Amino acid sequence: MKSAMHAADREDLQRRLGALDEASKAAWGKMTVGEMVCHLGDQIRLALGRIETADQSSWASRQILKRLVLWGMPAPRGRVDTLPEINQGQGRGTRPTDFEADRAQTEQLLADFLATSEEDLHAHSMMGPLTKAQWARLIYVHMDHHLRQFGV
Repeated sequence: MKSAMHAADREDLQRRLGALDEASKAAWGKMTVGEMVCHLGDQIRLALGRIETADQSSWASRQILKRLVLWGMPAPRGRVDTLPEINQGQGRGTRPTDFEADRAQTEQLLADFLATSEEDLHAHSMMGPLTKAQWARLIYVHMDHHLRQFGV
């Protein structure tokens, strides 16, 4: 399975992230490309504990949803509500500033994640505790989904 921990997969994500520009348009959804880049960074901030979220997990989300997402079930386009703390549509999460700086920040956050020990990672508010490998898989799946949203 593809993962942000695998060098080839990570390099592919970075290449695709680098293919975006300020004029990139979404095929679905409401986020601008700048909001999407910040949203990707916010997911990594969650893993690193730099954004606090309330525990919204349930048995079903920890046992069923977690497995479906990690196995690669595609997210329905434009139909998945994101966590309130990083929901760009609700005016939350990191706000875009300079596109190039925001993209560089997201790439740095990915490097920070890779350098962080598993013990220092935080639980996902819907899926509960995740191993570093599970977080890396989730980061890959999430980034892939949104990069496809913007045609890369």
